[in-house]
Amino acid sequence: MENDCKYRLHKKREGLPLAFGSNIRVTNRNITDAYAKQLIERYQSLKAEFKLADLFSTFPVEPIKEPTPVKEIEVKEPQKVSKPRKKRKSKS
Repeated sequence: MENDCKYRLHKKREGLPLAFGSNIRVTNRNITDAYAKQLIERYQSLKAEFKLADLFSTFPVEPIKEPTPVKEIEVKEPQKVSKPRKKRKSKS
């Protein structure tokens, strides 16, 4: 059975536990994208300067997405609303 995962562990990293105390050992034969994402999250929390190349020999490179332009909105000045004046009682 061919593994179609986009990630491949370095030889020295094969057999890593999926999480602390986990019975699942991740190898290149059983790795899935979900397992890889869990390993990435785990190592990012442990290492401040984590790089995918530290853990994987092959990994997908996502293209940098250009930010979507923000549509300019015309801002209008608020109109003053006059309140109706109260009628004064006439002095008689």
